[in-house]
Amino acid sequence: MAVAQVKYDEVKRTVDNCKREDATWAEKVVLAELSSGARISEIIRESTFNLNDSKDTITQIGIAKSKTPNKTVIKPLLFVTPPEFIELIQRIRAETEPIISELKRKFPDITSDETVNRLGPAVNRVVATSIVTYDSEGIRIPEQLSSHDMRRIYCSIAWQMIGIKL
Repeated sequence: MAVAQVKYDEVKRTVDNCKREDATWAEKVVLAELSSGARISEIIRESTFNLNDSKDTITQIGIAKSKTPNKTVIKPLLFVTPPEFIELIQRIRAETEPIISELKRKFPDITSDETVNRLGPAVNRVVATSIVTYDSEGIRIPEQLSSHDMRRIYCSIAWQMIGIKL
């Protein structure tokens, strides 16, 4: 089975689309994922993101699936500046709060993970319709990517653009 490849131009086109002023909250989540490699749960509720002394990194406190409470990581950002990223996170949280409140009203016992799981499909629809994949010969293939693949793409681009300098 061929491994799906993503062209940088496809990622950049997706980023530009998700930066539109009228972008949906789900498109903004995709932008945040591609910019930082953060998971949906970290973007929506689980992590705190802070500016630091660097002009191209942010500090993330709280990592999903980590066994270390309040684990802190300094991450390079792609496609946005640190202040833009902080503003993006604030907008996403403001736009998803009514959805989360409604879920909690309908399902009083809903957990944080279940809440995020209900938001995930909207993000996955954006990913599936935004990024085209190709085989090793450059032929378009119908593989459907998901939100989690944005972490892989972020890591690959960050390594190629920044990793050599680290």
